[in-house]
Amino acid sequence: MADIFLSYSQEDQAKAASVAAALAREGWVVFWDREIPVGKSWDQVIDDQLPAAKAITALWSRASVKSRWVRTEAHYGLDKEKVVPAMIEQARRGRPRFHRQVFEMSRQE
Repeated sequence: MADIFLSYSQEDQAKAASVAAALAREGWVVFWDREIPVGKSWDQVIDDQLPAAKAITALWSRASVKSRWVRTEAHYGLDKEKVVPAMIEQARRGRPRFHRQVFEMSRQE
């Protein structure tokens, strides 16, 4: 199972791929939805991977703050005390208030 469950909006797929690759280079096992096998039940795989991951990293952007899936996955991580929010694009409006420090990746580029 994965160390990190990566939650992101489909509109941010290229950035999510970069983040997943960078984490993997550091030795982390990363799950993101590009790894769901063809023919598998998408929602069942997500339901299996979320509780198994050690951390849930939500990539916040203008698109992801509007995504029901990202918000749900991030709230699950918050409830389980394993959410790691990361801002890949400035998008304060609509981002859930987790009272957690956010890793500001949007300023790292």
